[in-house]
Amino acid sequence: MHPELIHLDSIILRSYGLLIALAIAISFATGLILFRKQGLPLEEGLRSGLFMLFGAVAGARLMYVFMHWDRFATGLDSILKISGGGMIYWGGVTGCVLALWIYSGIRSSYFWRLGDTWAPAAAFGIAVGWIGCL
Repeated sequence: MHPELIHLDSIILRSYGLLIALAIAISFATGLILFRKQGLPLEEGLRSGLFMLFGAVAGARLMYVFMHWDRFATGLDSILKISGGGMIYWGGVTGCVLALWIYSGIRSSYFWRLGDTWAPAAAFGIAVGWIGCL
């Protein structure tokens, strides 16, 4: 696979980023379909899905910062700059689960029911995202 798909001046579209974005879209759409099939409120799926998306991005970045602390120890201003790369997949998965747990507590929702509904969609998204690692 080509690491850089499109290179226009300072804009670079990388295959990994494209497939991660595709994985997020596919996971979200699949999850909402599963919410509808199980008779769960679609709003609950939208809210929990967005909460998990933010948790996944934060978890992926935090895991990268933790694993590469020597790069960030001298200046913490670069921690939020993800444009240069720096996210770890399993940190995103951990952040996603943690965000769902927090969401369930805030909304008094059933963590296991929501998790069971989102799990197939997440697995599908992980499979698509991993193609970007090739």
